Amino acid sequence: MKPDRVVLDTSVFVSLILSRHLDELVVWNKDYQITIYTCSELLDELKVVLNRPYIRKNLTEPPAVYLRFIKSVTQEQTIDLCFDRSPDLKDNYLFDLAYTIKSHYLVTHDKPLLNMKQVNKIKIISLAEWRKILKK
Repeated sequence: MKPDRVVLDTSVFVSLILSRHLDELVVWNKDYQITIYTCSELLDELKVVLNRPYIRKNLTEPPAVYLRFIKSVTQEQTIDLCFDRSPDLKDNYLFDLAYTIKSHYLVTHDKPLLNMKQVNKIKIISLAEWRKILKK
């Protein structure tokens, strides 16, 4: 099945920012016709994380610049908070977002989430695995 929509965890956005690979989002969108979805919960968490001193000191731009860019290349979706089985309860919204948009992929660096492997039709994969899927 060719992916056409994906949910990225905050950890993946931060990783792409810090590694200076945020432009991959544009490539995924334009070259692979992938829609990357966010929600207010994800954007709020991302704002908090980007403003942490140990992250902020490694940014080349103010956090607001990254947030604006991410909003410009993603589709924001309203979600109903229902899921309650994430190892870290504050990550439940990621599954709600994946269910709402009918995504088959949740991409994360979070080991407890990766250890879940799959929840119903949602595969929980690393960024490296996601990149391999796109190259197929």
